Amino acid sequence: MKKNYSLYPLFSQVVYQSILNDIDEKELLNIKNILEKEDYNFSGNKNDPNIKDKVSNSGASSDLKILNKIELKPLKDRILSEFNYFKNEILKYEKNKFVVTTSWSTKTNPGEESDWHNHHNCYYSGVFYINTDKNSGDIVFENFNDKRFLLTPSSYNLYNATSYFIKPQNGTVIFFPSHLYHRIYKNNSNITRYSLAFNLLPVGELGEGDSQLILN
Repeated sequence: MKKNYSLYPLFSQVVYQSILNDIDEKELLNIKNILEKEDYNFSGNKNDPNIKDKVSNSGASSDLKILNKIELKPLKDRILSEFNYFKNEILKYEKNKFVVTTSWSTKTNPGEESDWHNHHNCYYSGVFYINTDKNSGDIVFENFNDKRFLLTPSSYNLYNATSYFIKPQNGTVIFFPSHLYHRIYKNNSNITRYSLAFNLLPVGELGEGDSQLILN
């Protein structure tokens, strides 16, 4: 007997993924050449006692405004154009402009990965993939919300999953809520994985009444 029912993924966390087909391999190579010249630091908290092997942690550029480089302006404009489509057409946040607050490159050598983290003082975050392959390290999102019972489903789907893996692909951009915990899975390839990460914040008039805020 066919069941007549509805499912409502209430208050879901919206992650957007798109391939920017207008950015070709030559442009990606040029971006990679720029990122290779950056200075990279340990990307985690060096004082965190839970991090035992700092050598295997991926690196982040010391430049936290990397998308402000003149040579990367076309890429920044293209990313913002894609985000504007996402926020206007899907989220319907048409009243507010969003700006990039911080941006940096990530370098993950073979055998490296990153720790679980999220981003503060921003609304949405994103990543653009430049040099990857199928084994160079998925981005993994995790739901760390407290659960009173631990149940094991017979199969996983979007309604019961606590982890979600997205395989990086050159020329792909992903936008996700900044509070979502995520990490770079271990790079099991023989290439150095490069990506550009960034944070976004709405500006202008936010909210109404006693919750109104104006960000310039």
